[in-house]
Amino acid sequence: MTIEQYRPTILKTLQVYIATPHKYQNIKSQLIVSEDRNDYLIMTYGVHNTESIHKCIFHLQIKDSKIVILRDNTESGIFDKLLNAGLNSDRLIYPDLSQDEIKDFDLTVSLEKVYEEHKSLFEVKANFTKAIKPDATGAELVQLAKIEHEYINCAIAQHPNSRFA
Repeated sequence: MTIEQYRPTILKTLQVYIATPHKYQNIKSQLIVSEDRNDYLIMTYGVHNTESIHKCIFHLQIKDSKIVILRDNTESGIFDKLLNAGLNSDRLIYPDLSQDEIKDFDLTVSLEKVYEEHKSLFEVKANFTKAIKPDATGAELVQLAKIEHEYINCAIAQHPNSRFA
């Protein structure tokens, strides 16, 4: 199978996962697929007890003819489900990433780099801190969520337009 042939299998497997009700009633899951269909994210959101939840629990990236699972914080794990669905284990990578591999997959991102690359989405407050602009759209917040930076994810969860998921 080619990478192009894997995409429908990846999509179907992830759609089955998000269709399964979450163990906590007020928590929902949403599948987010990039326009080029090379990034697949599962976001969970909602309220558990009094805590607001907004997290990326799964991120799969297609890069250089490989299918790399960058994050799998799902309860049952999706790696085996993808293998059982027919994905070739030679192309499916669940890396224990070294520092060099992390650089290769653009996982480590400093806040300053985030601010620089997405400066149109941030505003500088009176105390010189930076915050996501209040008029950022859901699509723009999705782009920021792909960065998978804990501080940024917290800011997205508190953003008034974060109900994109």
